[in-house]
Amino acid sequence: MNPVLVNVWRGNAIENHHSGAAAVVDVNGRVIWSIGDIQRPVFPRSTAKLMQALTLFDPKVRKKFDTPRTELAVACSSHIGETMHIEAVGRWLDRIGLSEDDLELGAAWPASEPERIERIRSGLSPEKVCHCCSGNHCVFLTSALAYGDPTHNYRLYAHPSQRRWFDLLSGLTGLKALQLPWGYDGCGIPTLALPLQRLAWAHARLADPSALEPWQAEGAQEIRRAILENPTMFAGSGELPTLAAQLAGEELIVKNGAEGVYTGILPRLGYGLALKIDSGDANAARVVLGAVLEKIAAVEVASWNALSDYFRPDVLNSRGEVVGRIEPSSAWDQGVLRF
Repeated sequence: MNPVLVNVWRGNAIENHHSGAAAVVDVNGRVIWSIGDIQRPVFPRSTAKLMQALTLFDPKVRKKFDTPRTELAVACSSHIGETMHIEAVGRWLDRIGLSEDDLELGAAWPASEPERIERIRSGLSPEKVCHCCSGNHCVFLTSALAYGDPTHNYRLYAHPSQRRWFDLLSGLTGLKALQLPWGYDGCGIPTLALPLQRLAWAHARLADPSALEPWQAEGAQEIRRAILENPTMFAGSGELPTLAAQLAGEELIVKNGAEGVYTGILPRLGYGLALKIDSGDANAARVVLGAVLEKIAAVEVASWNALSDYFRPDVLNSRGEVVGRIEPSSAWDQGVLRF
């Protein structure tokens, strides 16, 4: 059993709690700090997007399509469907000679409430380009076109675009991707389960790509530049990954995934981090992220404090009154630093 990492207080009593695991790993795969079972396979969900974007730097893909940094940032994002995200995906599809019809994910309303309300008032319907994973799907379409593969069914496990991504994942994690447990993600593409330690290691190699193949190292650096130059494209206005990139810069890039997963790239330290909340609770995952960053002193105190509404959120009632809090449990005293 994983330890309880987060307590949810209402008044002076604990109403709920969340167990989970987290790992901080260096570029050599050495565990710097961990808590819980970091060898149990978990689905990375959308935290895989930065790794998947590396396929755009495959020499054959790069020769045919040079992806601008604005589009590269949205490729890595789980965007909230603001106008800038929708337009970036549209430009990308135009550039590679495809259309929204070629996206094999479901139509969606923007997650951005103002954008969603405006589209409803304008009589518009849900669209595929509004889906939070539309930029990510453009990655696989671009890869398919560059290799001369059919774009139809690019989302399926056996498609060559997916198999190229699996090969890349094998290299980043030291695992045989085709032997990993797998299923289909919410947006329709495969997701492969891997231990948190290996997921964190893969992100450490993005933080310090010196041991990667030259084209992968260049891609890792370009991905970081793209996110830092276009932080709002990386998630959206007011979203934690965007705010972290704006506040911490090269200190920290974080990516959220469904079901309580977060990953992080810490270029200054050369570390990667990964965490998973067993219940899948997103608020608890953000609290754990903040606790990990605090534990290893990964960012400046001012940056951490600026994000404290995410890392130590209040529980509010319908009147907007504070009636509780969500905070790390005492289990954090168990984690051991291994500097």
